[in-house]
Amino acid sequence: MFTLIDVLQREHATMRELLSRVQDQIDSKGATDYDLLREVMQYCEHYPGAYHHPKEDLIYNLLLEEAPDKAAALEDLTAEHMIMASAASDTARVIELAAEGDDAAKESMPQKIASYLRFYRMHMSREEREFFPLALEVLSPEQWLMLESQVVDPTDPLYGEKSAWRLQEMMEQ
Repeated sequence: MFTLIDVLQREHATMRELLSRVQDQIDSKGATDYDLLREVMQYCEHYPGAYHHPKEDLIYNLLLEEAPDKAAALEDLTAEHMIMASAASDTARVIELAAEGDDAAKESMPQKIASYLRFYRMHMSREEREFFPLALEVLSPEQWLMLESQVVDPTDPLYGEKSAWRLQEMMEQ
């Protein structure tokens, strides 16, 4: 049986793998795979805000009720979700301009991507180090069941029938 924390950790692992593929692109001396970068950034722009972060928000809101002092120390994590969404859009725009041949975008793209990757990785690491353990410590089994009953678990677009091949391709690159 998977718990909500297991699902979130699995999603983090998938995101880490995708971010690693992006890192490989900016570290590579070869031709940039703009299609790969576009697909990953499209995923980063849409999936976390629509499906991943709402699950975390459910947990955080219950933590605020159960342990307000402890949860308040993690309030900036929820603010980071909005920052990440904006950064994903900005990064995607730079990638698109670079793909279209904009020299300034091509020059700034590696730094823009590196900054985005650092922030995203730092955010996930802090959630796993502070937020998830606190939730596991504070919330009861009954509360976890209640939270899990509130989650509509849509299919991650990377695991859908039409895109499973692309995920496999991205992970193998």
